[in-house]
Amino acid sequence: QTVAVWGILLVVIASFVFLTIYMRQLKSRPAKAPAAPKPPAIPWSNPVLIPAVILATAIITVMITQLILKPKTAPATILQVIEPSPLASPSLKPQEINIKQEKQVLGTATPKHLTVPADSSVNIRSRPSLDAQVVMRLKTSVDIFVFEQNSDWSRVGFSPDDLKQSWWVSSQFLD
Repeated sequence: QTVAVWGILLVVIASFVFLTIYMRQLKSRPAKAPAAPKPPAIPWSNPVLIPAVILATAIITVMITQLILKPKTAPATILQVIEPSPLASPSLKPQEINIKQEKQVLGTATPKHLTVPADSSVNIRSRPSLDAQVVMRLKTSVDIFVFEQNSDWSRVGFSPDDLKQSWWVSSQFLD
């Protein structure tokens, strides 16, 4: 938008320059009747028009170049803002956490109720770890399906068909 405004401004200024040059040429001609028609003069022979033509050509070239080189990107849209979890400890590295827990594979989707504390949210993570990426946040309590359980974590989905998803939630929120 800024380039377009500057381009319009330069075109207006160039128009005033051409108008001024034209008005001076009209005033400088005598008001006598033409004696005999002369062959048309070459416009380049007038030294006043040369800088004006160069200026107009430069303005047009810059505007066309800006339009061609302008990146054709769509505005970015933010689908979901995920804030870092305050429970994650930045001092612990993933390789230092050694989780050796027994898994309980349920075989089928077991329906459970996920309870979200008042004025809070529950993080759904990509792995059963506090330092794992937060996939989504639930702000309301929902009925979900549990596919697998560790002692502290449960692999969940919103329907029995979500078995291939790897969404993990802390088991303390499940009833």
